[in-house]
Order: sequence, then C-alpha cells, then structure tokens
Amino acid sequence: MIDSVKTYYGPKSSKPAVTESPIVTAVQQEAKPDARALLMAMESSERQQLIAELFQSDIETIVKTESERGYKEGLDKGVKEAQNLTSQRAEEIEKGLAEQQQQLDILLKNISALTPEIQLKDEEIYETITLAVFKLLGERLEQGTYLQQVVERAIEESLMSKSVVLCLSPEDHQLVQSHIQSQYAQQLQEKVVIKEDKRLSIGDTRLELANGCIESNFGEKLQVWCKNLVQLQRGTSVG
Repeated sequence: MIDSVKTYYGPKSSKPAVTESPIVTAVQQEAKPDARALLMAMESSERQQLIAELFQSDIETIVKTESERGYKEGLDKGVKEAQNLTSQRAEEIEKGLAEQQQQLDILLKNISALTPEIQLKDEEIYETITLAVFKLLGERLEQGTYLQQVVERAIEESLMSKSVVLCLSPEDHQLVQSHIQSQYAQQLQEKVVIKEDKRLSIGDTRLELANGCIESNFGEKLQVWCKNLVQLQRGTSVG
C-alpha cells in the first residue's frame, strides 16, 4: 500500500525578461516650432497684427483702466472747479447786492434831503387849492363821467333786483338821453327805467330798488369838501 506519492519538481530555471523595443509609428511627432524664427520670417505688418491679436485683451484692459482713471480725474477736477466757480459767483452776487443796497440808501437819503416840505401857511396857497378843487368838480359835471358810472351801477343792480329806476336831474337826464343811454341800450333792455326828477340838482342821483333806495347828493359832497378846505385853511392860519 502506497501511503504517499512524492512528486519531483525539476530545478527552477529563471528566464531572462524580454525587453520590448518601442514601436515606431508611421506618424512621427513634429518638432516644436521656433517662435522667434517664425516671427522674424514674417513681414513687419503681419508681425504687428499677430502681436496685436495675442495681446488684444491686455490692450483693451489697459485702455479701459486708463480711460476710467482719466474720466475720474477729469470729473473730480470739474466738480472742484464748479464748486470754486459757484462759491466765487455767490460772493460776487452778495457783494453786488450790498453795493446796490448802499447806493439805494444814499439815493433815498439824497431824495429826502432835496424833497421840499409843503406847508399851507398863507392865503394864496389856500385859494389856489380851492380853485383847483372847484375846477375839477366843474370838469366832472361838464363831462358827465359820473352819469356813465351811475348807469353802469343801475345795470349791475338790475341783475339782483326785479325793478330798478334811475332818477336824475333834468339836465343830467337830458345828457343821458342824448349821449349815454344809446351806449348801454342792449344791457338796459327795459330792465332799468331812467326818469327825470326836477327836485334833484345837477350831480344828484337816486336808484330806486325793490328793497330800498341808493342816493348820491352832489351838493352834500360839495359842502363836505368846502368844510374840509375851511378847516385846512384855519389850521394853517393858526400855525
């Protein structure tokens, strides 16, 4: 009986490693180009164009940076100059106003010194004023401007009152009929009745309305004016 089987191994032999030689492909790698040689071989214009294309982004960045810097410097300079001009202009305006105020004060002072003080101290001046007042009153009566005003007042009252009657002296009534009434024919339109009242004097008027009368007495006004003149004359005589 065989208990075990021994197996015989021969001596181990080490084979030398085979070194594979590199396979040379049909396509050979090209040698790196000589940039300097290529540049020198180019025309001057081509070389400049190539350089401009290569550094275009850098050139744009430089131009943009310099433009912004120049703009900021110019803006700051402009703002500073504007502030200086504004301040200078304000000072000039203030100085001009001060000079104008000074000139105005001098002018008012000179006018005050040259303005004569009128004092009614003698009878001749009083008589001159009296004649001037009566001449003015006479022109007012002759021209009849007050009649035109009272007719316009009557037309205004007719807008609020159902009935309006304008009473005048015979002389004033005749003047209105011949010269004034035709100017207001459309506005009157029988809303205002113009009547003659022999009790009235020249310059007196009366408006008869639905709720009362409005009277203007020229004689009373004349008396008031004369009274004021007399008081004025007496006051100057006492002074």
